[in-house]
Amino acid sequence: THMRVEGDAVAFINLRFLQDYAFACKHSVDVEEFKFTPHNITDLLPMQLISSGPDTEREEIKQTYLKLIYSAKKRIWIQTPYFIPDDAFQDALLTAIKSGIDVRIMIPGIPDKKYVYYATLSYVYDLVKAGAKVYKYPAFLHSKTLLVDDQVSSLGTFNIDIRSFKLHFEATCLMYGTEITERMSDIFENDMKVSNMVTVEDVRLRKRSERMKEGVMRIISPLL
Repeated sequence: THMRVEGDAVAFINLRFLQDYAFACKHSVDVEEFKFTPHNITDLLPMQLISSGPDTEREEIKQTYLKLIYSAKKRIWIQTPYFIPDDAFQDALLTAIKSGIDVRIMIPGIPDKKYVYYATLSYVYDLVKAGAKVYKYPAFLHSKTLLVDDQVSSLGTFNIDIRSFKLHFEATCLMYGTEITERMSDIFENDMKVSNMVTVEDVRLRKRSERMKEGVMRIISPLL
């Protein structure tokens, strides 16, 4: 899932790039030297750029997601190629499930990194047992999206894993309003139609060898 951003928000995305560039190259960048192209966009969508990375001690995107998860009233839908949350994130989703929130998570059915995938399965299976709906897309899934209720959606580079929380430069765009949220919801539901839903029975019947791999990879997942 991709998008093209036009209008005022582009300047903030460019600014974030310049800040990342300055950090990576170890020299300052004079933002005043860069003239952003004027635009004539008049059809506006409320959008907020959230970013995080190793240049700050705060986990801005994760904290934003946690705030959205705890504020949810009806649904929390997530697409992510990797799902290796920390305790705070996992607990937030478990709390939402027990509160009757419709929690759905879509992960790849075909992983690009098998060892990471075992850790992902370990975490999502816990959510399935708690009552979440987990779907495996029938290919590698690289979408990084979040939908909360009917008013907020997120699309960006942010994976639900500890490295994205703390170590990687990441950015995501929060978009507000029913129209864009419905559009993002349609994308999720279309992907859901071709995906396989993981059942509690699937979790219960998996082989002992699979459980062992999942357990080992979960223990060392913060290092991946």
